Amino acid sequence: MDWKTYEKLTKDIYERLGQKAGVKIVGWGNDLKVKGHSGVEHQIDVLTSHSDGIHSYLTDIECKYWKEKINVACRASCPRICRAGWPRELAQTLAECRA
Repeated sequence: MDWKTYEKLTKDIYERLGQKAGVKIVGWGNDLKVKGHSGVEHQIDVLTSHSDGIHSYLTDIECKYWKEKINVACRASCPRICRAGWPRELAQTLAECRA
């Protein structure tokens, strides 16, 4: 399996399993880009949306299909990278929720 197939498989799984819960695929693949706080665009593998009736949520799914195990430092950097790629409004909302 290559990384493109893995991304599509991930999208298909979230699409099928999320259907009953109202999860929708916003986009996926090489053409999905989100501009971060710095103005730099980041490619997102799969982006989903859903609502609980009060709030709307976006979920950024980063697909990693590696032959070797990844180290802890790499896993720890993923949230920082994701926060840098999120739109300002979403990051602000998250900051308010944590306050």
